[in-house]
Amino acid sequence: MTINAVVENHLDNGLSNRTTHTGTVYRWLLWLLFILLIGWQAASTAGAAPPPQDNNPSAAPVEPTFTTYTTANGLPDDKIWTIAFDASGRAWIGTYEGSVSTLDGQHWTSYPIAGSYFDPPTGTLQPMTNGLADANVKTILPTSDGRIWFGTGRGLSVFDGQQWQSYTYGRDGLASSGIESLALEADGTLWAAHLAEGVSRFDGQRWTTYTVADGLADNWVHAVAVDRAGQVWFGTNGGVSVYSPQDGRWTVYTTAAGLVDNTIFATAVTPDGHKWFGASAGLSQFDGQQWTTHLAGQPITALAVDAAGRLWAVGGGQVSRFDGAAWTTYLPEHFAGQDLRAVAVSPAGQVWVGSFGAGLTVFTPPDAVADFRGEWQTSPPDFPFDLTLTQTGTQLQGWHCGTLPDASRTDCLPAGSAEYSVVGAIQGTTAEAQITSHYGGGVGHAVLTYTTGALLWSLVEPPEGEFYLPQQAALAPKAALIKPPLWQVLADQGDNFTHLAASPTGSVWAIGGHALVHFDGLTWRSFDLPEALLGSISANASILSYPITDLAVTDAGTVWVATRTDGLYRFEGGNWQHVSLAEGLPAMAVMRLTVDGSNRLWAIFKQDETHTLARFEDQGWRPLALPATDLAPNGVVVTPAGQVWLSVPGKAPYLFNGQQWLQPAEGWTAGSFELYLAGSPAGGVWFGGDNGWLRWSGDGWQGLNVTLPAPFSFPAAVDSNGGAWGIVTSFCYWCKLPNFNENGVVYATPEQSCRFTAADGLGGPALAPAPDPFSAEPPRPDAVRDVAVAGDGRVWFITQGKLTIFSPQGQVCAYARPENVRTAK
Repeated sequence: MTINAVVENHLDNGLSNRTTHTGTVYRWLLWLLFILLIGWQAASTAGAAPPPQDNNPSAAPVEPTFTTYTTANGLPDDKIWTIAFDASGRAWIGTYEGSVSTLDGQHWTSYPIAGSYFDPPTGTLQPMTNGLADANVKTILPTSDGRIWFGTGRGLSVFDGQQWQSYTYGRDGLASSGIESLALEADGTLWAAHLAEGVSRFDGQRWTTYTVADGLADNWVHAVAVDRAGQVWFGTNGGVSVYSPQDGRWTVYTTAAGLVDNTIFATAVTPDGHKWFGASAGLSQFDGQQWTTHLAGQPITALAVDAAGRLWAVGGGQVSRFDGAAWTTYLPEHFAGQDLRAVAVSPAGQVWVGSFGAGLTVFTPPDAVADFRGEWQTSPPDFPFDLTLTQTGTQLQGWHCGTLPDASRTDCLPAGSAEYSVVGAIQGTTAEAQITSHYGGGVGHAVLTYTTGALLWSLVEPPEGEFYLPQQAALAPKAALIKPPLWQVLADQGDNFTHLAASPTGSVWAIGGHALVHFDGLTWRSFDLPEALLGSISANASILSYPITDLAVTDAGTVWVATRTDGLYRFEGGNWQHVSLAEGLPAMAVMRLTVDGSNRLWAIFKQDETHTLARFEDQGWRPLALPATDLAPNGVVVTPAGQVWLSVPGKAPYLFNGQQWLQPAEGWTAGSFELYLAGSPAGGVWFGGDNGWLRWSGDGWQGLNVTLPAPFSFPAAVDSNGGAWGIVTSFCYWCKLPNFNENGVVYATPEQSCRFTAADGLGGPALAPAPDPFSAEPPRPDAVRDVAVAGDGRVWFITQGKLTIFSPQGQVCAYARPENVRTAK
């Protein structure tokens, strides 16, 4: 706050609050002080040079709270190159050697570069293509289609939320593997800036290189940006170049035209169409006709534009903001280090500043403005509702398309087929909006509130006579709702997988060949199996004698591997531990595993013909006596309520209620081979066999109201909606061997069932030639060995040793072919 502002503030307080004689004296004293200060200020500036064109930056009027992140509190690398925000409001941080990281609340997630996996048939390490090209990430570009592009020191990578794809020099056509900056044209054409090698242009199929021979000012290019007219601007070591895609013309600007310096580090375009260039000696503004210099003498290394159209510039250890008339500067003592290299403004209005060597600083200016722009919509199963919003400073405009077919939504305009228009004013993260009906002409009011990744709608007063608008709704950015591929066969991960386990957090673990593989929702990691277990696998390669019988994982990430003759293996914190009789195991043959709601492991053990059920608790094994000594259970389930279920071939399942074993028979249909299934989050338990499937509802067994589309199948996993996934097989219930005459999977609820096969996308091409030992036919691509449902709703299958992912959105059977769907009448 300036001296004048301080005096004016005191004058206002004194004049408005004091009406006594003392107050009159006080006002005269303040006026005298004010006159003296004005005189002193005039004397001190007499004869001084006139101020620069953009005025001197002033200190911030109100000090916000500054938060610093370093390697000490989770940041993977203190050397930060770039910061960007995706459609959901999540921050992506590119570092020098720590790859790229995201911050979710207080938790950092890092994405490693593409690694490798062991391929048993060749005995070699094979590269995984599903990862970043390099750990040195210089630039990040989220796009409106939901993808994120990363420019690294060794190529370009793009991430669609599940899969990575990389482009490199030589193999793919990039001018250079090192990438400094990225920008996207309106038609999706991508530009990449390189040091010493010019720029590369990608039209989706082919890369084209441009250098000084084509019109660039210099081949050392640090920055690229696209303006509203579609022109592409480049900051180089030799000035500024602009390329017009319409006519292919290049134009160059240097200090001779008005640039403050020819070495350009950063570029940005503000909503008024002005172009800004951060240089080694200051900041240049170009309005299309005239160049203006700002912050002369200060090196500017990064630029950003906030939702209100204000420009943010970093350099020289400080951060400055230009609102179109005046500058506000936040001083160096607030930031982590003096070598500031990156700046970005979040959709919520927070300013993120990255330094090279001292970490990251985040603060919220007192006059921050949230970003409401974009297409917003609810996601199933919520009531369908959408908003398209634009923003000019703090003024909000937009419309609601209404119940138009999906194909018409892109053509929904305020003057066309929109049902309602929206006009309002934004204050911070809230906007009070007027809603006008395009049909009845009625006017109503709503409050919109921006939260990270969501827009909250609250209808205060509906337009007269209108009933369609929801009272409350949560909308997500349309780009964030882009659906992943429905079916994915992960051939890159190998074709030797045998067992799956999923955790409620969304991560998936699998046994594949000679490794334990972990997928955390975005990235893959591979861990070698213990040597003793590898030796057992090599000696028992046949599927009937394969040593691993089951796999389980706790919420905390502890992985348990059950074996046929060698006890248990425990993987925790990157280390393996062998658990045997010496550690208290009841027997060395471990047949089945499950984890209960308290993260305790339960296991069925076998010694000769005697079976034992025990749980691992307080670092010891606690046996639970079976209902009868001659029982041979083939499955165990522990529900969220703590009920323990046992499946026994040829018998109704047993239930332990905490005090005794029961055998509920109400509604039970006898069968010769009843198979177990893990309980659903709601507590329901499914069993199945050659007489169909049954579900325990709490007071009895209930059959399906529909027939199954495949007669021989058994339940294998339950999703969050209580529906069951089953493996189609008629050969071997116990060992999960796929039958090569029956194939695919079944999904069932009490009212509907459906089947998926290779014709729908399950599995991949059959391997050649690897005939089944019990049939002359080669294996089918959709013969399923195991299935697991991850916490994010995706369903994982092992098909032909490969991993296949199914990502349904809404009703599962809506994706099946009509002839494979059964619905209750």
